Amino acid sequence: RLLSDHTGINSRSHRNGFLTDRNNQQVCTGGEELSTLPIYIDDSSTNLEAVVASCRVMRRVLKVQIIFIDHLGMISMNDKLPAWEKESKKSKTIKALQKELGIPIVALSQVGRQVENKMPTLADLRGTGSYEEDADTVIFLHRERLESVDDTPIPAVLNVAKCRDGEIGLCDLLFFPKITRFADVEKERNK
Repeated sequence: RLLSDHTGINSRSHRNGFLTDRNNQQVCTGGEELSTLPIYIDDSSTNLEAVVASCRVMRRVLKVQIIFIDHLGMISMNDKLPAWEKESKKSKTIKALQKELGIPIVALSQVGRQVENKMPTLADLRGTGSYEEDADTVIFLHRERLESVDDTPIPAVLNVAKCRDGEIGLCDLLFFPKITRFADVEKERNK
């Protein structure tokens, strides 16, 4: 996905290996450029304690400035707690970790299926009210389930539904499904 976004080459072509010689060169060049960036991906464990330990190491040793957790629903726990308590514990653990490390932690979460083809709200966060309560900012990405014709971007909306230290509101975006990219409408018009 990073290569598709960086090179603008269809992500399906990457996965299936259907690249032209020119595209192949672009992918190689793009891969070299991305490899120089301080981006670290750790998918070695989905256990909550291991995720927290990994975040601490990345902050201390690699000096990371932001952490993305994709996604909260994939984090497992050894506790024999009810589902809502597990989700609450995950949320509170991530919030405490963010304070401890002193950097932003962006934790992705799914919303329930009931929001398909409607703008999600804070009440639609999957699992528990803890996500809404503990988060400093909650942002939803929403787009209709439309098929893109001839690589035409699909209208989308970024909804800042909660912002403890700022404004809430909507921002129009465009979604480019072939390269899995969301882009600002105004920037795309001015290209």
